[in-house]
Amino acid sequence: MIPPGSTFRAAAESLASAHVVSSPHLFRIYAKLTHEDRAIKPGTYVLPKGSSWGSTLDALTHGRGLVHTITIPEGWEAAEIARALNHDLGVSTDSITAALDDSALRAEVAGPDEAESLEGFLFPDTYTFPDGTTAHEAVTEMVHEFEHAWKPEWNASGLSTACNAA
Repeated sequence: MIPPGSTFRAAAESLASAHVVSSPHLFRIYAKLTHEDRAIKPGTYVLPKGSSWGSTLDALTHGRGLVHTITIPEGWEAAEIARALNHDLGVSTDSITAALDDSALRAEVAGPDEAESLEGFLFPDTYTFPDGTTAHEAVTEMVHEFEHAWKPEWNASGLSTACNAA
């Protein structure tokens, strides 16, 4: 993680503690020699351990490997989720609304005409999205997490059938 306003020294130490680079001191010298020690972008990165210095520096200066971690608490409504996605991913609220109204994705999880929106299918969890993730990609990921976690026996119709049989 490279906080805004952090020094390159702090960034190099962070990379060393995560085992991305082996020597923070030599990495700083390399960055200074390539004139890219002042061009790093703040943020949270996912970088492979033991990456080459060139690829690591390239990722830091171009924002490659930059990720956004977003926690969607249980009970949040679509408007709250939209605000979080807008704030953390920079996607427009209109694109989030369009993604929530995606009839193809809705049919995939709820069947045709069973739900007016995907709001109830957005699984509460902590997500890590790469930089540049669209609203549709984020909503799709949350819906797929819902599908992965949902158990068919939790369906209200299954519960009412079981109760009527008893």
